[in-house]
Amino acid sequence: MNRKKNLIYISIFVLIIISILSIILINESFQNSTYHKKSLIKSNFNLIDQNSKIVTNEDFYGKFTLIFFGFTFCPDVCPNTLNKISIAYDLLQEDIKKSLKVIFITVDPERDNFRIMNKYVSAFNKEFIGLTGSEKRIKQAADSMGVYFKKNVINDTTNEYLIDHSSIKFLMDKKGSYLAHFSRDLSAEELSKRISEKIKNYE
Repeated sequence: MNRKKNLIYISIFVLIIISILSIILINESFQNSTYHKKSLIKSNFNLIDQNSKIVTNEDFYGKFTLIFFGFTFCPDVCPNTLNKISIAYDLLQEDIKKSLKVIFITVDPERDNFRIMNKYVSAFNKEFIGLTGSEKRIKQAADSMGVYFKKNVINDTTNEYLIDHSSIKFLMDKKGSYLAHFSRDLSAEELSKRISEKIKNYE
């Protein structure tokens, strides 16, 4: 009888150990998964828009946001990307447009004040929002979305510089959490199609 009880206790103990190990392995797998990394991406910012108004990520709750980081002195990637976004935006259905805000966040606050951002984003689409702020707050915004940027001086005499930065466009949901991201390789038509699909499927 005692032997039978001991076997039961041992079996229960083994099952508990197996369960604990399974939970640990699943958790480690999740920690290292692409999904988990994406789930950590959440827009978090406290910046100044192109009209010199302080805005935070919470001001956009209830809307989808398409966010791109760059700078106005960027020679090619940023203007080409914003032009592509502008074309894609115009291709969206009106109901999708109304639910979406396009946000361009500078990684060059030293040169990109709100006046410059106003002229810059307006040249692509008057509905687009340009954000700037202190270096600290720009970094906080970039870090919250896993965006990399680095200042590279190209002329020591004149202190001219460019900025290396991630060129991914992020589509965030109505609470500022990751929904999708899009690379530079997509055409404007494909970008518009994928944005529409993601927003429609979200509902």
